[in-house]
Amino acid sequence: MKMIKRIINRLSLASELVEKFFDWKFDKNQFLSHEGK
Repeated sequence: MKMIKRIINRLSLASELVEKFFDWKFDKNQFLSHEGK
């Protein structure tokens, strides 16, 4: 049971990091597209 909890914790942490990364990438792309105009 502990092992499963640990895996779930790691997965949620990883998905959080991925979300943050994509948010950052999207913001950066928006900024760059605004600069290009």
